[in-house]
Amino acid sequence: MEDRIAFSSSAAVAPERSSHFGATLLILWVVPTMALWAMAFFTAPASTPEWLLRAQSACFGTDSTGLPSAQGWTILILAPISLLLAMIVAFGADLKAGAQLLVSSAPLRFLSVALASLLLVETIWVSTRISEGLVVLRTSYESTGLGEFPENYPRSVRSAPHFELIDQAGLEQGVTTKLNTPVILSFAFAHCTTVCPTITREVNQAAIELGPEKVSALLITLDPWRDTPSSLPALAQRWELAPNVKILSGEAAKVEAALDAYNIPRARDAENGDISHPPLVYVISADGNIAYTLNNPPRAWIVEAVRRVG
Repeated sequence: MEDRIAFSSSAAVAPERSSHFGATLLILWVVPTMALWAMAFFTAPASTPEWLLRAQSACFGTDSTGLPSAQGWTILILAPISLLLAMIVAFGADLKAGAQLLVSSAPLRFLSVALASLLLVETIWVSTRISEGLVVLRTSYESTGLGEFPENYPRSVRSAPHFELIDQAGLEQGVTTKLNTPVILSFAFAHCTTVCPTITREVNQAAIELGPEKVSALLITLDPWRDTPSSLPALAQRWELAPNVKILSGEAAKVEAALDAYNIPRARDAENGDISHPPLVYVISADGNIAYTLNNPPRAWIVEAVRRVG
């Protein structure tokens, strides 16, 4: 009789352990998955530690909409699904018992409701971020300059302010007393999802068309707090910059001084770090004068402006 009671007790404990194990597995799947999606869609403020920005970029990338890249979407979707399928294959019965326990047990039911509420909030938030990205995708920031570069486009002869900052190779670059070629100078930042992708592409393509013997191009970051010198190599690779195009950063005070010297209007949102700015491009002659000031120019205008001062 005692043996039968002991056996029954042991049999009752086994399903209980199985259900607790399954519930733990489910929670350990849901929480990291939510954390993964939160990290992918997190809009980093200026105060975000650099290691977190680099991890976010390495894991999920970003496209011109500010949303994860194709690689990022693959990780976000396939990683949780493949892990869940593996868990089902290995511990299917435990997961089923765990799901029943999460619903039937009062303490665990409270935890389940809390997790479900957080999941709902995150789903709404992610949907909003995706909607914002689709708005950016449907919005055109292409240059409004039509036709050829006007023959009578205003030309100036004011001296270009001097500065030196750090490029993606860790070298000092800038506008100095001695310039070997004309310089295309513009301004952008990594987290920009509006005009920056367009203006960097136009400047880069103009530099490629003209070649390093004819021009060099400099892109000063508007966000030195996040676009630190150590982040520039990855940014240059993401933007597919030509060898004669340099992205510049440095100490925030030095970058801000350079921006002020070139009268770059900008407004920074302290909450999310976004910066509103015009898509200005300066064409600086080899003798160190700002020859042309262009607003959101197409590549052809930039090329022709450089040829006129070359």
